[in-house]
Amino acid sequence: MHSLTRQSQQLKEAADSIMRQTHLLKQFESLGAIFFVGGYELGVMYRRDIDFYIQTRTYNSTQVKNITKQLIDSEKFQTVALADWTEHKPPTNIDIQGYYWQLVYYQDQTPWKFDIWYTTQTELQAVKDTQSIKQKLAKNPEAKEEILKLKQKYFNGQKYINNLTGMDIYMQILGKDVLK
Repeated sequence: MHSLTRQSQQLKEAADSIMRQTHLLKQFESLGAIFFVGGYELGVMYRRDIDFYIQTRTYNSTQVKNITKQLIDSEKFQTVALADWTEHKPPTNIDIQGYYWQLVYYQDQTPWKFDIWYTTQTELQAVKDTQSIKQKLAKNPEAKEEILKLKQKYFNGQKYINNLTGMDIYMQILGKDVLK
């Protein structure tokens, strides 16, 4: 097994451990169906960054407030940020409405970032894209190491250079038609 693949697996194991220790999924699963996206779900983690969506039919703002308070009261997260984008589109290239949490957890003085969307949208493009990429990777498992090499090459210590996203990297390795 290649060293980057081994490193990716270790990051995923550490992420799983953090989610167990913090009871993160238990808190959020009461809101709806949870869908992981990106490197965590695809088995190509290079950064300590976990993204997931919670899909629901209707928002429960009381539960949102209660979960946010529980996260703060747990004192397990260095940062607990909540944004309400249920009425307005966020000022980013993300085409989604809902509640958004950004959580930062420190393990051995190293930050882990969680990006969590709670939405009523039935079509979640990031979930569809992740499943499409996952199918391509199942047919071409050696592409995982190539993806990890590019992630390593483009990583500047916090993000990927030139505003690259994981999706840009996946398309570079798997081809532009990866989402079809």
